[in-house]
Amino acid sequence: MGKRILGILAGVGTAVLVTMVFEYVGMLLFPPPVMPATQNPQDLAGIMDKMPPMAFAWLLLGYAVGSFAGGAVATGTSGRETFWSAVITGLIVMAGGVMNLVQIHHPLWFVIISQFVYVPFALLGFAALHKKSQ
Repeated sequence: MGKRILGILAGVGTAVLVTMVFEYVGMLLFPPPVMPATQNPQDLAGIMDKMPPMAFAWLLLGYAVGSFAGGAVATGTSGRETFWSAVITGLIVMAGGVMNLVQIHHPLWFVIISQFVYVPFALLGFAALHKKSQ
């Protein structure tokens, strides 16, 4: 049980770190308009509306790669016996993504597609490590 919890924590940490790197690079590739001095939700929504679709596609790629890496790390750390560590990692990362979507306006297409990224890519991370161990 301890290995599984450690694996999940390591997987979530990895997913968050990888996603943050993608977000940072995305800000370099697709610089946002001038940020307002306040964190007013309407101001942030206006900025998100001005972002190009490729910026959101890049972010989806970051979610996918982060979830894949998180699922792989959770699997490797927990001992590779079942896919549950990867699934739980994907669900936790997805919960964080949903919180972000609630707090910051995103295009509807992004909201919908992003919900189908976390768990499937975490499972792909499991599958990649699971096949290597057999």
